[in-house]
Amino acid sequence: MKEIKNVRGSAVQAVPIIVGKDTIYIHTNIHTVDVDNLDGTTHTEYEYDETQFNKDEFLVYLYNQLLIAQQYATGVHLDILSGKVGV
Repeated sequence: MKEIKNVRGSAVQAVPIIVGKDTIYIHTNIHTVDVDNLDGTTHTEYEYDETQFNKDEFLVYLYNQLLIAQQYATGVHLDILSGKVGV
């Protein structure tokens, strides 16, 4: 896994996930940035934080996220059953 902050890219690249042949790119904190041109005008670029995974790393990441979601859902379910949270 490799994390890179403040990557600049086109609108096509500024999406939450890109699946390449060998690499998965996860983009977070996507926003536009106004850039000054030499002639005094400006243009808009996209900036985001990028995490790169090889496909094996990404499978492990997804599995871990699934476990976290299941633990959260189980906790909420138990809170509802015990009356801690109203439905």
